[in-house]
Amino acid sequence: MSNLTISYPISSKVLSDLSNYKEIAKHVKVVAGDRSELEIIRVLGNSEIACFINKFLPSSGNIGEKLLEQTDIFEFGQHLAELYLFGHLQTSFGDRVVLNSHKKNSAINDMDVNFDGTSVKFEVYTPIELAGFQILAYYIKPLLFYLDVPHGFCLNVQVDPRISDNEYDQDSFYYPYSVPEKNQVLTWLSNFKDSVKEWLIEPNPSETMSLAGPGGKVVVNLELRSRNNNIEDRFLGWGLSTRSNDTILYFRNSGRDIVNSEWGRKLMNKLREQQCGTESPNTMRILVLNFALADTPHRELISYHPFTRVFEELILILVSGGKPYDIVLPARLGVECCFGKPVFINSYLQNICLDFIEKAKLQTPCAPYPEPSDEEFDKLIGFTKEEKEEFNRLFGNPDN
Repeated sequence: MSNLTISYPISSKVLSDLSNYKEIAKHVKVVAGDRSELEIIRVLGNSEIACFINKFLPSSGNIGEKLLEQTDIFEFGQHLAELYLFGHLQTSFGDRVVLNSHKKNSAINDMDVNFDGTSVKFEVYTPIELAGFQILAYYIKPLLFYLDVPHGFCLNVQVDPRISDNEYDQDSFYYPYSVPEKNQVLTWLSNFKDSVKEWLIEPNPSETMSLAGPGGKVVVNLELRSRNNNIEDRFLGWGLSTRSNDTILYFRNSGRDIVNSEWGRKLMNKLREQQCGTESPNTMRILVLNFALADTPHRELISYHPFTRVFEELILILVSGGKPYDIVLPARLGVECCFGKPVFINSYLQNICLDFIEKAKLQTPCAPYPEPSDEEFDKLIGFTKEEKEEFNRLFGNPDN
């Protein structure tokens, strides 16, 4: 997607993590003290995802190979979504899941499953809405955290709409729409990285720095809380100003309202590609629409009742009586996958499809994220008692 890469330091922790994942280590060769642009280096710190990749890598063929080669955050996410579905299906069908080797932009679907004489073809699509804003939000954090400077630091970062002092601006809640297209954002991020690097290596840097964001209608505020000489001792506080572009808002009206949106146009183009081929006997073509990158805190979005109605209406409008696929299945692909209600474009296949969905365990609904207890939260983010005390000293105790 982009020509902007992040360089990750190969620390002793990275090497230790890598040694725990033998299958990944067979393909990823790094040296202590070097830096690497491979996205898999960043993911090694997430044991749940790394364990999943390591488990399914030996049988993942082209998908696994592509995944480990990625230096782009979003391309990595796209291939990881495919691996998530592959792992989910392989758990039910074993070696009956066949991966298709294909080059980028080729019109071949991702994987097939042999199901009682029917060839079930899968294509995975993970749309990114408001791509400029999403790139800005996804890249800033790792860009800063892994910045190649000889210091550790505690840095607070906040992205806000640019408005006049004491002025209420209704449009400020829709600031993500003001962020320009991806190439402009990538150029801005490259310049942003250089500016922050210069700031952090100054002998006596100022405590704060503000930079106009891409498009000039957002501002990125940075506050340097502390700096030290241990480059592995870094903490990044992060925040995005309140906004009104939640994906769930699309699905509170009608499918016709979404057709001409950025989201609707991308889905239309994907349907037209028809990567599972044309309608044919003993074949079932499934487009899995992955909502994992939807800009919403509502994990249960695709199990939300109004969503199922509007989503079906949207798909049937987009296909306009044609049959580019037989079924469109909304999903949230991850280490644990969950799914929404399928849309049957080809009603003739509905019965066998329902049977397949049950056997493949493609009916698990998405539930909201549970609220962790204080103890679970501290464990989740890896806080020791001493680190929590230091966090409260620097940022204030939110309980007070």
